[in-house]
Amino acid sequence: MRLVDLIRENHEIIIRSWKEFARTLDPDGQFTDLTLRDHASAILDAIAIDMEVPQSDQQRILRAKGMGGPNFMDPVSVVHAKLRIGLGFRIDQIIAEYRALRASVLRLWAQQKLADPEVPDEVTRFNEAVDSAIAEILSRYSKLLEQFRDQSLMILGHDLRTPLTAITLFAQMLSTPQGIDDKTSRVASRIIVNAERINRMLGEFVDLSRTRFGVGLSITRGPIDLLGLCQHVLDDLRQHDPDCVFRFDTFGDLQGDWDGDRLAQLTTYLVRDAIQHSDGQPVGIVVRGQLEEVEMDVHHEGRIPPEAMGRVFEPFARAGGDDTHVGSAGTGLGLYLVQQIAISHGGSVEASSTSEGGTTFHVRLPRQRRGIHPGE
Repeated sequence: MRLVDLIRENHEIIIRSWKEFARTLDPDGQFTDLTLRDHASAILDAIAIDMEVPQSDQQRILRAKGMGGPNFMDPVSVVHAKLRIGLGFRIDQIIAEYRALRASVLRLWAQQKLADPEVPDEVTRFNEAVDSAIAEILSRYSKLLEQFRDQSLMILGHDLRTPLTAITLFAQMLSTPQGIDDKTSRVASRIIVNAERINRMLGEFVDLSRTRFGVGLSITRGPIDLLGLCQHVLDDLRQHDPDCVFRFDTFGDLQGDWDGDRLAQLTTYLVRDAIQHSDGQPVGIVVRGQLEEVEMDVHHEGRIPPEAMGRVFEPFARAGGDDTHVGSAGTGLGLYLVQQIAISHGGSVEASSTSEGGTTFHVRLPRQRRGIHPGE
């Protein structure tokens, strides 16, 4: 008996095994037996047809590379994957179903010892059919992730910011001095501050989505003077925290071809992080112009625990203890975005920290672009 015949004659045995495994993926018993075994029969039929299609040596080589000719698995695999994802199955669970199907068929084949020496490559053809289904599932899942990414970016970047803008405008109208008391003015000012904070957080999550999904930060370059940019950032931070103290020193030419908004973002994150961990001590900012690049050091007297150094630039990185170092206050994305902004300019950022010397973040920014980076 051929393997393909065994598959056709033992549909119900194989499907029962499929259903029993699928049930282990549904411990809460949310799905009926019909739901768990859906498409199993159609998938087995597609595998059998796929195995019987004549295949040349060249087609066999191409199929092994995922580049073969007609594939009878694709249509049913697509439908099954879409419904499974719709039911809340994870990608690893869907692939596990196919692995269980493969194991069930080959176990039945081995138990009956029905291998036909005249058809030596049947197991290979069977594995190719299952692998094709898994490849289609991965492709379908990737497309769904892309759709989710695009929808998430649209919601974060536009839909949520529209009502937030309206809130800010109304609060600004309330905060005008004509005809309102001090209490109303203070409340309106708090609304504006918090709306600006939410807007900043939305921007951070948009940037996180872009970098995590491989799109890259958007970069628009132009002539920038880091001296004026840093002074503007420090003035803005003083307005929000009048008690903070800065030591700001510059050396050499600080001109370059950069994205001014992104570098203002980078500088704000680093200095705000330093204020957060300086324990009232002055924060040092030193910017030096080198021959082909500009370097920036931001220093504070706090300390990053040694066990946290390896993940200080990870999103949402947290370190325990009184000397917690978590990046910018709020989302925990500040230092991660500092690194991404530096990388998008062809530069880098490093952190060093000791009990005696405090913590320093060292940023390198090439004056001119070096090739094309994601987002440009």
